[in-house]
Amino acid sequence: MLCDCRGAMDRYIGGLLLAALLVRGGLDLFWWVNLGGFSPGQVVSAALVVLFYGLAAPSWREIPPMFGAPALVFTLLVGGACFRGPDDSVLASVRWALLYLGPLAFGAAVITSRVRAEIWIRAILVAACVPLVWALILLAAGQPQELFLHGYHRLLGPYKNHHMLAVISSGVGSLSVYAVFREKGPWRLLGLATGIACAICLFNTYVRTSWLLIAGFVALWLVAEKRWSLVGLATALGLAAFALSPTLQDRFSDVANLVTLTPPEAGWGSLGSSRLHIWTDSFANFSVGGWSSFAFGNGLGAHMVLHKELDPHSEYLALLYQLGLAGPITYLWLFGAAAFMGLRRGTALGNYVFALAVMTAVTCLISNDFLTRVTFAWWFWAVVALAWTDPAEGLGDRRNQDQSGDDSDGLGDLGGQVG
Repeated sequence: MLCDCRGAMDRYIGGLLLAALLVRGGLDLFWWVNLGGFSPGQVVSAALVVLFYGLAAPSWREIPPMFGAPALVFTLLVGGACFRGPDDSVLASVRWALLYLGPLAFGAAVITSRVRAEIWIRAILVAACVPLVWALILLAAGQPQELFLHGYHRLLGPYKNHHMLAVISSGVGSLSVYAVFREKGPWRLLGLATGIACAICLFNTYVRTSWLLIAGFVALWLVAEKRWSLVGLATALGLAAFALSPTLQDRFSDVANLVTLTPPEAGWGSLGSSRLHIWTDSFANFSVGGWSSFAFGNGLGAHMVLHKELDPHSEYLALLYQLGLAGPITYLWLFGAAAFMGLRRGTALGNYVFALAVMTAVTCLISNDFLTRVTFAWWFWAVVALAWTDPAEGLGDRRNQDQSGDDSDGLGDLGGQVG
């Protein structure tokens, strides 16, 4: 009887987490619901974060210290930073805390799920169809005419934000590549279709950091998979595309400036859409606080007041300004642990996590497209958890098969084993 109850509870938890993933991926709460004081989106998101941490608590001992320790430290840092910051509004601090902790809490909760990895991956691809199809419709309707930035008309997508669409497209695009290689039948076709949609959407956003993420991911995953012929082909195609595309050459002209040590017309500070100027100016203003700022940070939201109310365009600087030195160090630790675990697994899913973790960590250095683009962050940490609970590695055996042997709803045995 106890085993039957445990199996039923596992299935309910798995169904709940899948439902949350589908809602987050298809109808992002932070973008579809007003974020005003005590709005439904905020209340629901706060409740979900608490719920996810509660679901993860019974399995905390099964999480390896290399994940559990930095995750716990980061949670405490964010919690402490809620009581400091330039904004007197408690709700503003709560919003930042939800953005940072929600994805980690969801990833931790996934470890408790008995749903097989391929079901999660397919759910992400299915959920992504909603914003991708909508974005393609808007592209056909001429939406890029609404935003002209740095010389290009840009696709905003259903989020009304070209960076959000670019991050979604690069993240889903990486999973589409994985599905094309590892899935079969209709699911492989779905991976191919979403991959093509992601490529179209991503190109029309003209967001370079997301281009870099997907290109680097493909290269690293193929190397980890030891598909050397495809590595050579992908490299050749990439070089040919760069040589033949004036758009790519223009968008990455900053690289040529750095290589040739030729300053841009507007000076070195204009590199990377003025990133260098934003970094130096924000860091100078932050340093005025002295050792206490470096030790403890200036509280949640403090990164938005150091340079013209702009994000510093580097996730690590954002964490430094808010949480102190421990913030970026802890988050880099999480990325490093994910990459190390994925590579050590040696499975296709592990290799996927390795490649995506490395490239996400790299792009976080030069962009602010991860911590606050929470839909991709949810998917990222969920897949990291999936790789850890892979049945091939032992832990998943206990999660994917209840002791009674009952699996009446089929959640634990849909489709073939992925990875």
